[in-house]
Amino acid sequence: AFGSYGSGPAHLAWPSGVAFGPAGELAVADWGNRRVQVFHANGTPARTLGAPGAHGPGDGQFYWPSGVAFGPAGELAVADSGNHRVQVFHANGTPARTLGAPGAHGPGDGQFYWPSGVAFGPFGELTVADSGNHRVQAFYPNGTFGRIYGSHGQADGQFFYPVGVAFGPAGEIVVADSGNHRVQAFGRG
Repeated sequence: AFGSYGSGPAHLAWPSGVAFGPAGELAVADWGNRRVQVFHANGTPARTLGAPGAHGPGDGQFYWPSGVAFGPAGELAVADSGNHRVQVFHANGTPARTLGAPGAHGPGDGQFYWPSGVAFGPFGELTVADSGNHRVQAFYPNGTFGRIYGSHGQADGQFFYPVGVAFGPAGEIVVADSGNHRVQAFGRG
């Protein structure tokens, strides 16, 4: 175990998402401090994205980051929930691209309303649990929009506040359908 409540290095405030990177680093969405911290395998700090308590819509700033995922090349995706976007960073921590527009939420393709979970697929595709829009969105490795899974509801293939997403061993997309109290899996199709 490591970390304790606070806003200094290695302090955490309501951590909400974790992910291991290809080099063994651990990324933590430090929700309450509005930042993402990356730790070495032994628990010592490696780098920080964002600044404690400082939030905003700029590159590298967060407003309630909730989910994190490492890609195959070490890139790091962050579900920047309060800014209604996903930020992707190069392995060295510099901004690579942004999906969605900060502060501008909506139901269109590539728009988000409180994204909460992110996952990279085996070929670098990025999948996002778009919680407030009750759907999952998939993006190609270059960040362009791919497709939508699901809609609002309780039937098979529908969601009610999906919060987490992961890829299974056969490439299927697995979704934590929070409001419907279930998990659903979809083929890559």
